[in-house]
Amino acid sequence: MKWPIAVLLVSLAAAAPARGQIIDRVEVLDFGTYAAIDGEELEPTEQGIKRGVAYEVTHLETGRRIVARIGTRFGFRYFTLGNPFGVPAQVTIVWKFPQPGVVGAVSGRNVVRDEYPSGTVIGDEDTVLWTFEEFNEIVPGFWTIEIWSGERLLTEQIFEVILPPTS
Repeated sequence: MKWPIAVLLVSLAAAAPARGQIIDRVEVLDFGTYAAIDGEELEPTEQGIKRGVAYEVTHLETGRRIVARIGTRFGFRYFTLGNPFGVPAQVTIVWKFPQPGVVGAVSGRNVVRDEYPSGTVIGDEDTVLWTFEEFNEIVPGFWTIEIWSGERLLTEQIFEVILPPTS
C-alpha cells in the first residue's frame, strides 16, 4: 500500500493553534536521509501534493546531497522555540522544487512551489520529510524546504537531489 509523498511528522496535540503563541525560531537538529513508518494520510495540499504522518522517524545519514531512489526519504528534524512552552502553534511549510517540478499525485500537474499550514507545539520536535514513491517525482536539482511563522522565515534547508549512478 502506498502512502503520502510529502511526509510530515506532527504532534497530534498540535491540531489547533493557540492564541498568543510566539515562535521565536526553530533549531535544526539533523538533516539528510531518514527511515520511518508510514502513518495516516492527511489532506493533499492545494497543489495536489499528498501528505501524511510518519512515525518512529530515524535519522540515517547526514547530508545535503540526496541520491534519489524510490523509497528514499530526506528532509530535516527541528525543534520549535518560543513562548509559551508546550502550546500548539502553526507554521507554514514551503517546498520549492527544481524545474520542471514534481507531478502532483492528486492534481497530475507539475508543481514548482507548494505550501501548506502545519501544526506544531512550542518546545517539541518535528520532522519535514519527502519520500520518493514514483519515478516522476525524482527531479534532479536543488530542493528547498522553508518553515515560516507568519511573515518570518524561520529556516531554509536546501538539498541537492541527484540521480543514482548508472552501471
